[in-house]
Amino acid sequence: MNKYSLRIYGFVFIIAMVLAVVLGTVFNNTYLNTRDGAQVEKWELTPEEREDGVYFTITLPKEDVAGKSIVFHTGHVAAEVTIDGEMVYSLYAGNPKLNKSTGYRWNFITLTAEDAGKEMSVRMIPAYEGVVVKNEFYYGEEFDIDKTIFAANAPRFLFALLILVIGVILLVYSCFIEKRNREDEAITHFAMFSVLLAVWSMMESPISDLFGVWSVGNMVIDHYALMVMPMSFVLFIRTVFSNDKSPIWKVYIIFNMAIIVLRTILQATALCDLKQTLWMSQFSILIFVLIGFVMGIKEIRTGKLTRRMKLNLACFFLIFATTLVELVSFQVFHVKVISGMLGFLIYIVVMSVEMIKQSRKIVERAREAEIYRKMAYTDELTGAYNRTAFQNDMEHQVKVDEETGKTIVNPNTIFMFDLNDLKKCNDDYGHENGDKYIKMVAEVLIRIIGIDGRCYRIGGDEFCVIMPKIGQNEIDNKLISILKEVQELDKKGFVVPVSVAVGYAVFNPEYDKTLEDTMKRADVLMYQNKQLIKQTQAAEVN
Repeated sequence: MNKYSLRIYGFVFIIAMVLAVVLGTVFNNTYLNTRDGAQVEKWELTPEEREDGVYFTITLPKEDVAGKSIVFHTGHVAAEVTIDGEMVYSLYAGNPKLNKSTGYRWNFITLTAEDAGKEMSVRMIPAYEGVVVKNEFYYGEEFDIDKTIFAANAPRFLFALLILVIGVILLVYSCFIEKRNREDEAITHFAMFSVLLAVWSMMESPISDLFGVWSVGNMVIDHYALMVMPMSFVLFIRTVFSNDKSPIWKVYIIFNMAIIVLRTILQATALCDLKQTLWMSQFSILIFVLIGFVMGIKEIRTGKLTRRMKLNLACFFLIFATTLVELVSFQVFHVKVISGMLGFLIYIVVMSVEMIKQSRKIVERAREAEIYRKMAYTDELTGAYNRTAFQNDMEHQVKVDEETGKTIVNPNTIFMFDLNDLKKCNDDYGHENGDKYIKMVAEVLIRIIGIDGRCYRIGGDEFCVIMPKIGQNEIDNKLISILKEVQELDKKGFVVPVSVAVGYAVFNPEYDKTLEDTMKRADVLMYQNKQLIKQTQAAEVN
């Protein structure tokens, strides 16, 4: 994920969590239940609207009701419950000046044996105009009612949970993609969209209201998930279009961010609750739909439909059809179905599989390219860098100062190595032993130089090492280690004595105009060392 996207997600996440903690904890609902430890059940009652609220009157069963409960669900509604005139339960916003809403909540009223046959009155006070008061009440054992609530809402909740799992898997996958690329960005943003969609759906589900009493905090998370969702989807969907650099995408993201900031300010200053400004985010989503529709029409007209664009169009049609079926089923036949959520689940599964397939192809191509790059810059016999890599790296050690125009050479230390008696080894014992000689010494050089520098085979038996400028002690330590290990190789016995000649030089602008000059000085010293070794060997023979 690039820094721009990371900052946006991070900013919104921090604001959402701060508001959720403040509203959900410090200013959470004030509720009083004098009969905790209840069990629960259900009915449908006729509401009575009065000036001070909506009332429901319940005559409790005359049978033994001890250990049973009355349970009802509220959304943005304050509530009072009395039994035979005695207040037994109340729910109010913790700080009405800051937040009028009580969020979504299951309210549990425990019954005792003395309550049998008495009249229970439930007064509900909507926090805002237009809030619909639910008339469903549950009566019975808590476990039974929990099962009833879960069974009625489980399919949609489980679909949302499955989408959440897919989104998290995609996020983890995108984090472990070896090569950062455009496909990685698409996967990350689509994963964020999937997670946000799942969180929003789960927070909207009555099942989530069964877990804990942090209803206001849940409401904040719900709203912020909805606010960020179109932004993450835009960052994904623009990668589907050929005109992904169009300024319209950035303008919309800024517009959506402005809405998030505005809604946050209005809530923080108590001018409007998040519930009251929900229409702003709904308007933002509508704007995005219009932008997507216009851009899609342009894409179709230009004939630039890619495979991914076609998949998206097919899935959008599926989502539209399944959502329409859900609306018609509920409005006309009064039957609740989850076809809309199923459409979203299919879309997310299809696109996830498609993007992972494309990502794997890109990674494989990158690996192949890396293999070919290594072949181009690596000596096949020794595994050291070859002469092509050496020339390329030497060029990159020089840069031009943009202000002065002067050439600047990186102050490197250059070592030159040459194997002694390689020609004798090849002539007398064959090139197979000569190659073995070269490989033995190369392994020593590569191992000791390690990550501190680069080792190149620039000729048959010539090696060069380039290291950043280091102190004399480090130079001495490297050389001592190399010569010591070469001596150990010689002690093990080989067809010819194993030894290397070495020379080194540190770039000095007083002597060197370029690194080639430094290399020449190192080469002269290496040649002198080679002559000295030959003289020493000749003296030992005599």
